[in-house]
Amino acid sequence: MKLKIKRMILLLILAFLINSLFCTKGVFAKSYSSSTSSSSNFRPRFLDEEENLGGSLYKYRVGAAWGLYDSSKGIRVFPQYEEILDCGMLYLVKLNGQWGVINEAGIILIPIQWDGVYNLGKFPQTNNFLSRLLLPPTYSFRIEKNGLFGWMTTDGRIVQPPTYVYLDSINDDLYSVCDTNGCGIIYSKNNNVFLPLTQKNPIYPFYFSKTWTSIVGNSKTIFSLKNGDKYALMDVTGKQISDYRYPGFKGMDHNIAYTTRSTDRYRSASSYLGLAAINEDREIISPTFENIETLSQKGFYKVRISGKWGVIAYDGEFVYPCEYGTFEINRMMNKYPNGHKFDEIDNYNYYHQKYLEAYYYTKVQGISSDKTQKVIKEIMSDKNKHEDIKVKMKEFAKQYGLNL
Repeated sequence: MKLKIKRMILLLILAFLINSLFCTKGVFAKSYSSSTSSSSNFRPRFLDEEENLGGSLYKYRVGAAWGLYDSSKGIRVFPQYEEILDCGMLYLVKLNGQWGVINEAGIILIPIQWDGVYNLGKFPQTNNFLSRLLLPPTYSFRIEKNGLFGWMTTDGRIVQPPTYVYLDSINDDLYSVCDTNGCGIIYSKNNNVFLPLTQKNPIYPFYFSKTWTSIVGNSKTIFSLKNGDKYALMDVTGKQISDYRYPGFKGMDHNIAYTTRSTDRYRSASSYLGLAAINEDREIISPTFENIETLSQKGFYKVRISGKWGVIAYDGEFVYPCEYGTFEINRMMNKYPNGHKFDEIDNYNYYHQKYLEAYYYTKVQGISSDKTQKVIKEIMSDKNKHEDIKVKMKEFAKQYGLNL
């Protein structure tokens, strides 16, 4: 028993001496980088170069080999890699000309056997909110071998072997891919290429945009398809939801697509914008505007013609003509500490916002709905001192047979 204790003591002393040999407080450290903070309490003794990766973590080079160290915890990865690249909490590493992925502790998450790897994003393992809080996220990486692409995840799964000439992520569930026959979309949960296309452009096989909310309350991802000089729209199931009638698209919001005369994906300044209703496959207003911006009020858009701004509704009707140099309807109300007074400009914008609410509720729910009546009463109250907005409300209500 005494002999075992002596051996343990000797091993501890030996470990201490080895640690002292390679590590110090930084007084005698050799470095050609000024990125290390003077407050660091740990640095490897012999290094040729170092680079801060954020916080207390550094990558450092000894000869031609790179490793990782933490200035507060010590060496994390001993120098062994030809390169280490930060990709957001994970690290791309190169060894013998091949690439893989490790974490801060040096654990290999993507085997070092690929010609290239690229971070496609951090995705939750489940849609359940509680599980998403408890389970660690999964990172997806594009993997390359012999000029072909697939992807795998940091939990060790090769989801798609490298068989495509092009592969990139669209969102959490969708990937755009191309092979020698054409391009399509993969739904990652079942690895099914459900939309084969005949386009041959491997760089941008399709254009896409996302919506986070919509008038009907469902989020969507919509793609545009090109045939000649016209575009059509399709949903994520591969169903074509419009004819080839639109000159181009810039994006979409609230199930309303921004159409453009230009077919350039990165719209030039000389092109014009319009609106199209996705669910109904109809053009709301042709591309006549120099710019379109979504307002915070649902279903309204700030538009510009000849340098002047106005507001149109989701149905294409002008609520405010394009005659304003600026139109800051989006500004938030600025309350004074007592909670009752408003800055005069923001007060004016507040009642403009209320007018837009009244317009929207009237169009969608009718003039007699509770929400419509509540907003109209607020606009017409004595508290609102802006007579021009009251007059505008009276004119609008008159159209619907309501005398105020």
